[in-house]
Amino acid sequence: MRSREARFSKIVEEASATVRAAEWNLLAALQKNYPIDSLVRVVHCRGEYMGFVVGHDIFGNRIIIKNEETGKISRRWCREVESVEKSG
Repeated sequence: MRSREARFSKIVEEASATVRAAEWNLLAALQKNYPIDSLVRVVHCRGEYMGFVVGHDIFGNRIIIKNEETGKISRRWCREVESVEKSG
């Protein structure tokens, strides 16, 4: 039997590499702007709370936050999270 080579699209392969590079860039931006253990304020439709960054989620541009008061862990959209400068 003769071996058959897979026929794949170079365009799809290049697009996939572009997506992976963009995901790495997004993760780097999240890590730079919202470092682990940094204090943040989360503002959303039901109010706001203070918390600490415990991780990053590149699927959906979310930051993983631990609520300072309750200890609950949640994923929040970047647009809902602002960095807070620690004083002193």
